[in-house]
Amino acid sequence: MPDAFPHWRTLSNTLSTPKVLICPADDRKPADSFGVLSNLNVSYFLGLDATDMFPQMLLAGDRNLMTNGVPVGSGLLVLTTKVTLGWSAAMHNNSGNVALGDGSVQMMTSGRLSASADSTNRLLIP
Repeated sequence: MPDAFPHWRTLSNTLSTPKVLICPADDRKPADSFGVLSNLNVSYFLGLDATDMFPQMLLAGDRNLMTNGVPVGSGLLVLTTKVTLGWSAAMHNNSGNVALGDGSVQMMTSGRLSASADSTNRLLIP
């Protein structure tokens, strides 16, 4: 199973602490240092296919995702047009925050999130 945390660890020279990798609405505990960071210390998924050429692609966001009404677990999630993407109630009451390929950060409902994921792309879930 692919892990998300090594990608977040690459930010250790930019971020002063790994505590910012935990959403305040998440019940996960932050890592004490980047050296001990694991998927259990990260709240955010990564969009592996996001580029500035596709400004509405998902770059990162809250991990409380569902596909076709089922909460997703840790690992690689491949989204296709046949998958309905949405939020669970786990962190933000059926909504969530995402960073898009254009660099913007937005809070989205499940309907808006599903519309943003209307092409094939891969998300790495912690």
